[in-house]
Amino acid sequence: MGMICKAKYKEVIALCLMFVCCMIVLSAQTAYAAPGSNPVTLPGAQTFTKPESSLTDDTFTYKLTAKETGNPMPSGSTDGVYAFTASGTVSMDIGPVTFTQPGTYHYEVAQSVTSSKTGYTYDLRVYAVTVYINTALEADVIIKNEDGDKVDCIRFENQYEPLAGDPSDKGNSGTAGGTSGPKTGDNSMLERYQAMLGISGLLFLVWVGGLFMTRKHKKELNL
Repeated sequence: MGMICKAKYKEVIALCLMFVCCMIVLSAQTAYAAPGSNPVTLPGAQTFTKPESSLTDDTFTYKLTAKETGNPMPSGSTDGVYAFTASGTVSMDIGPVTFTQPGTYHYEVAQSVTSSKTGYTYDLRVYAVTVYINTALEADVIIKNEDGDKVDCIRFENQYEPLAGDPSDKGNSGTAGGTSGPKTGDNSMLERYQAMLGISGLLFLVWVGGLFMTRKHKKELNL
């Protein structure tokens, strides 16, 4: 009887050890399968309008700023500020920002204008970005404009309209293909030459007429 109980005791111990080993293996597999990070890219766009022939600068600078110290930031950021540029009319991906911990993170995105250039109109809207990261590191991104309305894209619209005599507008003179039309001064000179030519022709006709009349008068006197 004692031998039987001892055998059953060993069997129970063995089953318990197998159960513990299985739990350890399953836990290790679960920890390995869990995502360790989630890179998030913010959708953005820039629109730049200008005269078609203008060769003016079309590159603008923007900043993504963390509202809390220690927020994850894109590579190349300094002191919670990430600066980036965009040229022309283009879609742009802001980031990525890699999150490794659940939480709520706040940011702002705005255009950075250190000095205004002549003829430029800058879009100075400020967008508020909130990123919700759950325990599975899944992201929910909310973007709001200055009015507090949700938008699906961080969009900026810049414009260039040259002033009269603006030397920075290199492409506005002349016509397509690089040829320039006649200037107002050239037209005036042409009109003057035409008028002088007409007067000279009229004076020549008067002189010929006078010469003819003089000869005719002499012939009559000789008769």
